[in-house]
Amino acid sequence: WQHPIVAVHVRNGDYCSFENDDGGLCLMYRHCLCDGFEPYLERIRRMKERYGISTVLLATQDARIVAAAKAEKGVRVLALDFDRSELTGRGARKALHWRQKQGYVDTQMVSESGLLDLFLLAECDAFIGAFHSQYSRLAYQLMAMRQGLHPPFDSVHLAWGETLTFPL
Repeated sequence: WQHPIVAVHVRNGDYCSFENDDGGLCLMYRHCLCDGFEPYLERIRRMKERYGISTVLLATQDARIVAAAKAEKGVRVLALDFDRSELTGRGARKALHWRQKQGYVDTQMVSESGLLDLFLLAECDAFIGAFHSQYSRLAYQLMAMRQGLHPPFDSVHLAWGETLTFPL
């Protein structure tokens, strides 16, 4: 690794299209929070311009996001090398925890890749994510703890300290 590195967490996984218990799509999440990669890419460009950081550590469930990031000129992308198709394959319209119970995904792979991504994100120097995700918040908090200060960050959803609430 050669620092500086910006950590980027893109969770466009199961919650973007999963079905709820009665078979209906959870459009509240899908509509509000699943924006694809472009909003993250804008922030990567801004981070590069502002801080000169051109290396990205990307954590995502979506292989299409990895491919899109690697296509960006002038940016070096690091990402775990594993088969993400299991995360978006059989039963993908159901939540990940449901697919794990059905045996559609390897629970050990999901846990290990998630933890490894989390610990690698925390080793970076700046952060881009979505603070509606507790995973993004945790990665940023671990990074700040390691550095002893709040490093540069940008969030595609919610500001730091803001909470996501939905009317009942």
